[in-house]
Amino acid sequence: MNIANEMEAILSKRKELHLNDDYGIQKSWNEITEVLSGNEERAIRYLENCNKEDLYYISEVFEDIAEILIVLSD
Repeated sequence: MNIANEMEAILSKRKELHLNDDYGIQKSWNEITEVLSGNEERAIRYLENCNKEDLYYISEVFEDIAEILIVLSD
C-alpha cells in the first residue's frame, strides 16, 4: 500500500473521531507518525501534495515525526 492510500485510510478514521476520544486520537496519531516517519523523502512528497484539511490533522504530530526522523538520521 502506498503512503497516500495509507494516510487516506488513517485520516478518514481520525476525522470521524469525537473530540474527547483520547484513545482513538492517540491511536491515529501513532499510525500517522509510523507511516510518515518510515521514509523521509516519501513523507515530504506526500506532505507537499496533501490538502489543507489533511495537513491540519497531520500537524498534530509534526513534532513526533520530526523527532523520529532526526534520531534515524544520526
